[in-house]
Amino acid sequence: MLRVQVASVPAYDKFYQRLIAKVAIADVSASFVMENIKDTTALPL
Repeated sequence: MLRVQVASVPAYDKFYQRLIAKVAIADVSASFVMENIKDTTALPL
């Protein structure tokens, strides 16, 4: 599983094209998040 942060959908497409050119992948599923509500899983101490 990869978590990729890019500036735009065209930037994602460029990343995706470079990825599949270098790595043999059988299936790709992508989800897009438009806004981060929480960017960490760290708990406050």
